[in-house]
Amino acid sequence: MEDAEVKPWERQRDENGELEPNRWFDRFTAYRLLGASRTLLGCVNEERAIKGHKKSSYTPGSWRKAFEVWNWATRAEAWDKHLRQEAEAQWEERRKEIKEREWEQAEKLIERAEKMLGYPLSEVIQTDQEGRQVIVKPVRWSQRDVTRFLETASKLARMAAGMGEAAQALNIDVSKLTMEQLERISRGEDPIAVLATTGGRGAGDEAAPAES
Repeated sequence: MEDAEVKPWERQRDENGELEPNRWFDRFTAYRLLGASRTLLGCVNEERAIKGHKKSSYTPGSWRKAFEVWNWATRAEAWDKHLRQEAEAQWEERRKEIKEREWEQAEKLIERAEKMLGYPLSEVIQTDQEGRQVIVKPVRWSQRDVTRFLETASKLARMAAGMGEAAQALNIDVSKLTMEQLERISRGEDPIAVLATTGGRGAGDEAAPAES
């Protein structure tokens, strides 16, 4: 029962229950760790190099016998498959993190657009809670600016939801991008290239709407 749980790349027992000799298991481990392009002769020469011996063009019979008896090739391939599955699982987790980040960036853009819509395009006079009149000066944006924000937000949201073509994840705070940067990104330009050609700086220090 216990042996049934032994991984192919771990120490094995033969059909008679005899445990794989420690010396040959160590050699199998060295063979396994050579990677997918491994060869038996290559493993032989790795050991010879460690011992300070010259390379050989011949694989000793004892090595060939152990290779067959203990199924080195099949076990090493099982190890390769295991590594691929682990790598795929790691990349799947990274893809999930990227999608989550894209969704958060889309929400930031939508929030920014909604705040913009809350300010007038021309100077207006409002009354505050204490009955005082307050002049709210216009901000520097247009309806087209908000449209660009929302288009970019939609694109990011669709990417995050797997509804669009694969694109490079934005590892930046899009809520601080300038209108020029957002417009270029929304047209499909590479975000990294956009930042590189605009000094890599966003609009985090843009002037806020003034009140007096």
